[in-house]
Amino acid sequence: MAPYFRSSEFWQCFVFWIWSLFELTIVCLHMISVSRTGLFLGCLLLITGVLFLTKAFASILRWRVNNQDTSKSPVVRIFLYSTGTLAVALQTVWFVIRTQ
Repeated sequence: MAPYFRSSEFWQCFVFWIWSLFELTIVCLHMISVSRTGLFLGCLLLITGVLFLTKAFASILRWRVNNQDTSKSPVVRIFLYSTGTLAVALQTVWFVIRTQ
């Protein structure tokens, strides 16, 4: 497993995971500061988002441990596409909220 931690696939997944968590945190902190309902929704979104993103990242690692001999990993592609889309969508939301 140690060689996998030095691979570009691992670091790409790690960066996308952190990027999504960062964008989620920014949007949730803004929601929390807006109103009492925003406080509830922001906390709920932040907690569930962090849990599900972390679970997805752990699933990538678990899949790679079980399938070390394969070179193509569809699970990794799905994770990268999903977290990348989420991060860009959250950046768009933050941009729209900030400009109002």
